This record gives sequence, C-alpha cells and structure tokens, in this order.
Amino acid sequence: PDYFKLLMVSATSKFDKIISYVLPLEIEVSLSRYIFTLNHLMQQKVDKVARLVCDTESFNPQVFVNEALQTSSSLVPNFSKISPTEQSLGLMFFFRVIFDRAYEFNPLAFFTNNRNNDQEKLFKLGKLAIKHFQIPTGYKPEESSIPIRNFFLNDHFFHESSLFLDQTNYITNPIDAIYYIHKALNLINKAAILRNVGKLAEPTIRDITYLLCFDDQFSLLIGVLLASDIPNFFQFADFIVNFSPEKYLCNSFQYALSAVKALSTYITDFDFIPYENEIQTTESNNEDVSIEQNHNEINSNEVSVVNENIDENLN
Repeated sequence: PDYFKLLMVSATSKFDKIISYVLPLEIEVSLSRYIFTLNHLMQQKVDKVARLVCDTESFNPQVFVNEALQTSSSLVPNFSKISPTEQSLGLMFFFRVIFDRAYEFNPLAFFTNNRNNDQEKLFKLGKLAIKHFQIPTGYKPEESSIPIRNFFLNDHFFHESSLFLDQTNYITNPIDAIYYIHKALNLINKAAILRNVGKLAEPTIRDITYLLCFDDQFSLLIGVLLASDIPNFFQFADFIVNFSPEKYLCNSFQYALSAVKALSTYITDFDFIPYENEIQTTESNNEDVSIEQNHNEINSNEVSVVNENIDENLN
C-alpha cells in the first residue's frame, strides 16, 4: 500500500547500513493501527505467530523467532522485488509488531526464570573495591577502596555508557535490546579514550581510532553494568540469548550478544568466598552512596569538542 511506501521513505534516511538497523519510529505506531484495525489478513498472520507464546508447555523460543521472521517477510509488500535496505526495514517493522503483540498475549513467556540467586551475586559484585578488578584506564591510589559500582557511577563518561544499558528496560524485542548493548560498548570505548587523553587535551587521530581489545572492553563493561539500573540482568540476558536471530545479526550485534553471554557466565561463576568479609563490611557501613557530582569536576563545555570528534568515528 501507499502508506507502507511512505513508511519506507521516512525510515530509509535514518537507516544505518553498517549495522542494518533503524531505531523505532513514531510512524510505526500507525503501522500497528493499520494492521489491527483495517487489515484483517495481516492481523491474522501476526496473531497466529504471536499466540505461540500461549502454549507454555511446548513453547520454543527459536521456533517462535523463525516463525516471526518468516511471517515478517511475507507481510512486507513485494519483498522479493525491493532493495536489501527496504527488506531489512520491512523485516524490522513487522518483527517489532509481532513481539509487541506476543507480549499482550503472554509476557511471562519471555522471562521464564527469575535467576534471583544470580542477581544477588551481581549486587554483591558491585560492593567489591575497584582494586580487585583489572581496569585498563587506571584509577588514583586513593580510589582503590571505592566499590566498583560507585566508581563507575561517579565517572562522568562511564556513567553515560550505563544509561544506554538502562534503556533496555523499555525494550520488547531482542534486536532493539542488542542495539543498546552495541551503543554502550561504543561509549565505553569513547570513555576510555577521553580518560586516557584527559579532559582538556586534544585527541590525536590515533587516539580517536583506537579500539579496545575484548578483554579490556569487557573489564569496563562489568563496571558499566554494575553502575546501571537493570532490574534483573540475568532475565534480560536470557531473553536476548534465547530470542535473538543470531545467524542474521550483523557483526557488531553478534559481538554485543557475545559480550552479554560472557557477562552472564563471568558473574555466575565468580567466586565470592575470598571477599565475604569485605562485602559484609561494605554492607554494614551502608556505602551504597549517591553519585558525587564533583568527583571529577568535569565541565561539559570543556569536553564537548572532544566528544564530537570521537563520536564521528565511533557511531
């Protein structure tokens, strides 16, 4: 229909070809209204897949994902005749519609295990001192006893990365969730550059194009996760691992998915026995402090030019 053509035109200008992705658009709300009020055939196809989540005994996440992808491609007008960019956009639009609809039928199908014991480990990990972790950007000697969560909360640049992780609280499908993990990883790299260069120094080309190795980036991702406010990280991790169409993801998204898997494994397997006394001391002292605005005395105007230069190379 003509409406769908307008949707494609609107989205194409915002489409990121490197990661084959576009953020949710306001105009997609109109697509949902069209499906569920005017086009009964489309609604029947969407509901057929979405209702798979109602069969809790035989529900299989990957079967659901494959059905969602096949149905999405069948719903895109003239799918075989349009460009690869338009195909990606069409799949993304209907993939979101199907997941949103499935949530209406049975949201619990996406979060089958609370993993509260593992979540408790995450809270305990955030109370350990920064000195127990390999932080590639370093820290001052007087900061060595600061709990790792507070250290990353109080750092202007790393705290910004954690805000992208917080965005996953409002996501109903795995593709959009992985996008925010991808953005958080980009910002972690940017934060490392800014900390190494200094708040007033002008970064060189080598600084701007520098990329952290996985081990260094992963160490910082642990801190950023601990500084975030994801209610249950393990439910979230299971969700994107179980429901992501992994073989269809771009390289950057596969990397982000691998990072989430590694985080889940690292925290689950972490041995807390040597640190029990320290954790109890931290709890008794009630050191879950708020963000200290003057911790780094960063003036946003001083770093704005550096931010813009680095953003051009990381986004």
